[in-house]
Amino acid sequence: MTPDELAAIAVWAGELTQDELAHAASGVRMKTFERGQHVAHFSDRVDAWHGVISGVLRIGHVSDTGQVAGVSAILGGGWFGEGSIIKDEARRYDVAAVTDAEVAIMRGDTFRWLFANSVGFNRFLVQLLNERLGQFIAIVSRDRTSSAVVRLAHTIAAMYNPVLFPRTPRVIEMPQEDLGLFAGISRQITNKSLHALADDGLIQLMPTGLKVLDIEGLKDYGG
Repeated sequence: MTPDELAAIAVWAGELTQDELAHAASGVRMKTFERGQHVAHFSDRVDAWHGVISGVLRIGHVSDTGQVAGVSAILGGGWFGEGSIIKDEARRYDVAAVTDAEVAIMRGDTFRWLFANSVGFNRFLVQLLNERLGQFIAIVSRDRTSSAVVRLAHTIAAMYNPVLFPRTPRVIEMPQEDLGLFAGISRQITNKSLHALADDGLIQLMPTGLKVLDIEGLKDYGG
């Protein structure tokens, strides 16, 4: 990948010097995953950092009985897997494509070089981890106190976090079942909640997903 190509797909590239950007680009390749295909499996030792260029990935752990737990979405511009590289450990979750997805893959040695040498890259990682922590706290609070429609509204709004997912498009193509998994509600309740949000003018329902009309309205919904 060229430095210009990396700069076009990765927000954090703007934090790097020209030499750092060139080094980073040399260690990144692109790969396409079809819907349902695994990007990584639980307990895999994947020495790579991944970034979603287009599409949606699902992170979670599938138990022996087939139950999915700890589910979250990674959308456009979102990068993940830095913890496994920094701690040199196996992945603690499964990663699968919810839709067809294009993913950037940075080699582990390239990531470690940036981690050791780039102030700008480390500044981005600190911001990324801080946003993830804030999102986790918000999810715990939301799940304890909010109704299903509020949980869904906030789940959709979180997909537009400018640090975690800076390239999420206004139209999200995603099965309702997966959207419900991300919000922690059933598909039937997801369908009813989506219609409620559409009636309030916050989203527009589409045959293969939804179009977000009011991100701030979704953030403030129910509050």
